[in-house]
Amino acid sequence: MTPIRMRSVHLSKYIRIGGIILLIGLAIWYAHFQARSLLAGPQIFLDTPVQTVQGNQIIPVRGHAENITKITLNGTTIHTDESGYFNTLLTLPAGYTIMTIHAEDRYGRETSFSQSLVYNPT
Repeated sequence: MTPIRMRSVHLSKYIRIGGIILLIGLAIWYAHFQARSLLAGPQIFLDTPVQTVQGNQIIPVRGHAENITKITLNGTTIHTDESGYFNTLLTLPAGYTIMTIHAEDRYGRETSFSQSLVYNPT
């Protein structure tokens, strides 16, 4: 073999190995990208801040949840739309109460958000 022919054989070998490494790297990245929601677990986000002291007995609670199969507000099921958004009303008893939003995913992982509220009718 001539030296030029040997160089092209080695070069094509390196290109093939580089392509395989690139494909394996892309496959690993894609698997991680698809599994990100499984790794994150359930998440709750409130879109409207809820003030601690309330003058209204009925307050709106709006937000969205990700990676959930079940979500409750003080033990009552909240229904979400296809994107995970919820909009519900909470009736406050007179005085002090704790609002708790609890979410669970299909693997049994759980998360909660709690906030103290005081209903002070004036």
